Amino acid sequence: MKLSELPTKIQTPFGSGAGSSYIRTVPVASQIGITDGAASFTDGFVPLNAQPESSGGIPPAIQDFNGLLNQMSAVEKAFCAGTFFPFDSAFSTAIGGYPLGAVVAAAASGQFWVSTADDNTTTPGASGASWMNVYVGSSSSGVQIITTDQTITVPEWATRVVVRKIIGGGGAGAGSTSTSISGNYSGGGGGAGEQVEGAVFPVTGGGTLDCGIGAGGVEGTNSGAGGTTSLSYNGTTLISVVGGSGSSFYETAGSAGGPGGTGGTTSSTALNQGVRTRGADGSDGQSGAAQLTGDGGATSFGGGGRSGNGAGINATNFGAGGGGAYKSAAGTGGNGAPGRMDIEFLP
Repeated sequence: MKLSELPTKIQTPFGSGAGSSYIRTVPVASQIGITDGAASFTDGFVPLNAQPESSGGIPPAIQDFNGLLNQMSAVEKAFCAGTFFPFDSAFSTAIGGYPLGAVVAAAASGQFWVSTADDNTTTPGASGASWMNVYVGSSSSGVQIITTDQTITVPEWATRVVVRKIIGGGGAGAGSTSTSISGNYSGGGGGAGEQVEGAVFPVTGGGTLDCGIGAGGVEGTNSGAGGTTSLSYNGTTLISVVGGSGSSFYETAGSAGGPGGTGGTTSSTALNQGVRTRGADGSDGQSGAAQLTGDGGATSFGGGGRSGNGAGINATNFGAGGGGAYKSAAGTGGNGAPGRMDIEFLP
């Protein structure tokens, strides 16, 4: 068959303008013994319709002809319009279940369910149901970049969530409290947050994802440590990454940079654990006016805050550590940058 051979589409169901005296809905159940001579989808036109009136027969009714053609052409009109019917539990039971390969429309626009079994009476989206979700127009939801705490509802069509990248908050750099250049001159940089890329977890449409973004570390608060970034599903933690540690200042010895974040967890439900990377350490602060070090730990998003005269530079790249301060007088360390997560839903 060729495209040019397609028949004319039905625009209006047959008999849609017939008066009520000339059309009636043809029922599924037999009308024998209920309405003499009436047609049904079970019996069609009955034996009485084939008998002569002189022998007690009843001619087929115009109401049945109009009703039957109206009902059938109404379905054909819907198909001509490109419609897919939604799942119908009562219809499924009546026909003994949908066949393998049947397609029904999902509640969300642009999404469909395909039956993966014959005689399929299961409900699409239910646990263990024999239906596969199809998302038309895209193979995913697109990557969502999350930089603040928030709750996300899983799309009805989704069966997986991919954590493209997740990183903890960066640690703060150390301020300098030196009183002389003969002592330690610069504070160390803060450590970068731990990171995971490519973890995959199973989800079900309608479920809840809670996204918690680790804050950047601030000197003097919680030892300058960056916060933990985590993703939870229906109240259970799927993955977490630990923030970088803050640096500390030492008057007479090199100030150690803050260690990078490490020690986060991944749920055993993961379809793919992804690649977990320890956060980069902040560089050490050193003694002597000529040695200006103390940069914050860098991340895949970019470098950390550098050391600064009188005050360390705040980190601006996600998860990076803040810079240490250098000066022969008091100075404050730079703040770490907050964490981030990039997620994507897949069918």
